[in-house]
Amino acid sequence: MFGPLWQMHSDLEDEFARHSAAAGRPRSCKFADILLFWLAVWATGSQRAAERELSDPKTWERLRRTVAAAYPDDESRRLSETPPSRDQYSRWRNRIADLASFGDLLTKIDAISVCIAIAIELFKTDGNFSRPPSSSCIIGDGTWIPARYKALAEDAIDRSTGEKLLLHDPDALQFTRDSQARHFRNAGHLAVICEARAPHKGERVPLSIRLHDPSHGSPANECGLAVDMALDLIGMIDGRGGKVAAFVYDMAMHQKERDTLLDRGVIPVGKVQRTKGGRYAYRHLGKHIFTLTDGTKTELDIEAIDGTPAAVCYDNKGNKQCVALRPGTDFRYRRENRTVVYGRRIIPDAPGVPERFRKARVTIQFNSTRDEIKSGQRRTRALSVLPESDPAGRELLGLRQDVESLNADLKARLPSRRARTTGRNRVTFELAGYQLFTGIRALAYYMRRNKREQFDEWFGCHKLPPNT
Repeated sequence: MFGPLWQMHSDLEDEFARHSAAAGRPRSCKFADILLFWLAVWATGSQRAAERELSDPKTWERLRRTVAAAYPDDESRRLSETPPSRDQYSRWRNRIADLASFGDLLTKIDAISVCIAIAIELFKTDGNFSRPPSSSCIIGDGTWIPARYKALAEDAIDRSTGEKLLLHDPDALQFTRDSQARHFRNAGHLAVICEARAPHKGERVPLSIRLHDPSHGSPANECGLAVDMALDLIGMIDGRGGKVAAFVYDMAMHQKERDTLLDRGVIPVGKVQRTKGGRYAYRHLGKHIFTLTDGTKTELDIEAIDGTPAAVCYDNKGNKQCVALRPGTDFRYRRENRTVVYGRRIIPDAPGVPERFRKARVTIQFNSTRDEIKSGQRRTRALSVLPESDPAGRELLGLRQDVESLNADLKARLPSRRARTTGRNRVTFELAGYQLFTGIRALAYYMRRNKREQFDEWFGCHKLPPNT
């Protein structure tokens, strides 16, 4: 059985021992049984199917023997004689979700996912910072999960009498889209997922899953929540010897969020926000010193347009030209308690560019300066390290398809593609089960690929069965 689950089992036993009364009937199942049922729900697709599989005496006895063989010297790591029922699982899941320390439990699950990512050789420190590999990136995306019941709380209760008219999820949000906002109402949850992946089949790890709800302290937009999640994950990964090179998100990132990531030494990869009129964002970055091919230096203005820096040149006739700079090498320095990211950019050797400026080099700072932050005119509003015009940026943005595939797999395992339960914490706990289930699968795929039968840290003495 998966090793970290036993640590979660011990933590939950200790937590409930501190808050439970001594009187009452003792539990007939362990938390390890509940956690195993928790994962089986995602493997089978429903609580009913999980109960049917685990209630088979041969299946449960085989699991008990496997756990005993995996941890022969630890008598505390044993399953109960009988599996938990569906009712037992639901009751204990709800009690776990109501714990005051529920947030700490989610953080521990994220830490387990990070350890899995490091174990399958993600976030290696020898990657190229200028062109980060996909295995050194955190990829984020948001997906809408319809609530278990369609009704919203405001529609389900008679305001005059307080009578409950319809079943509903009290924490569900309303989904609206474009012109249908007034006529289309559907309750659900906006889940934000951060994942990491290796360039091999099945080796993808959801690092964290949270529900976005501004009324419960989430940032105003889902991208802000994704960046907050990524920052927590970056700290965990750094503490375990890994290094995050970039954070990729499906939607446009706000300028402040880009600066926050750059200050941590992580490249933000995403679309640049358009203006209210739908036009490309623009910032004037001032004069920069260019080194020409003959070694002389000259000053040229640089403007940032939709993420791409461009040099302002004048030909012999005095005509102004904005020339998009070609990407070069990116690097970072630690300064004043933050990381500053710089990039060398080159004027292309192309027709239409004045000959004396061709192949001239310049160094650009991508973090907003202190003055820009004070004035509210951040350069990150229109400047990106890896814009969409850069092939490397387009390649990393393509990683969104993988996290969208993960979203589709998650919904396919839900009953009728709807949340399995009601309540914000309960839904989050169920999604954390998918997070851990998918991480365990990634470990198994990694072991198969490397022809590794045993992984003591994760599965004790248990060996994977032969590949059929």
